[in-house]
Amino acid sequence: MIAMPPKRARIPWPAIGPVIGLTLGAVDSVVNHIPVLLGEVGAARAAAPPS
Repeated sequence: MIAMPPKRARIPWPAIGPVIGLTLGAVDSVVNHIPVLLGEVGAARAAAPPS
């Protein structure tokens, strides 16, 4: 086990920042694609002949 110093372990913010940025970017891109995907599904249903 690594002996922990009495002070709280410092969070390496410079390393975590880009990870948070990439995660938010990925989430943002997924959220932005949801309406596009729904629109494509809706268009495909509208174009398909009614069964």
